[in-house]
Amino acid sequence: MIRLGNSKIAKSAFIDVTGNGQLTLGNNCEVRHNAVLEVAGKVTIADNVVIGVGNWLQGSGEITIHKNVIIGPHCNIVSTSHKYADVKKPIVEQGLEYGKITIEQDAWIGAGVTIAMNVTIGKGAIIGANSFVNKDVEPFAIYAGSPAVKIKSRK
Repeated sequence: MIRLGNSKIAKSAFIDVTGNGQLTLGNNCEVRHNAVLEVAGKVTIADNVVIGVGNWLQGSGEITIHKNVIIGPHCNIVSTSHKYADVKKPIVEQGLEYGKITIEQDAWIGAGVTIAMNVTIGKGAIIGANSFVNKDVEPFAIYAGSPAVKIKSRK
């Protein structure tokens, strides 16, 4: 483990901040083994956040993770998408769209979850393992599936 302030970063974690990228890591955070944080945009991680084993945070757009969030192992949080509207041009040549992902405080993201750009995970929400989240998640709700749908409320 590497300590940054009082946060811990596993030696096998990979953090790549390029260009004008900005990474902010709060207090008492853990970035666990084999997590990859690619930051060309803005990634803000508040206090008491766990970034699980094997996570990929693709922060070419913007990712904001509020305090007391748990992100289980092998999750993908992706703040960009490929453009594809021009069928006469290869997708690889059409560039990227940049978006924002917000995970509000006290959320729990289960193992193997993928969160697409332009999504907000509400306060206290839970995302079931192996779900694909492509729409906003209500606060204090439990979502699961691919695509993720509300299955229960915590209140």
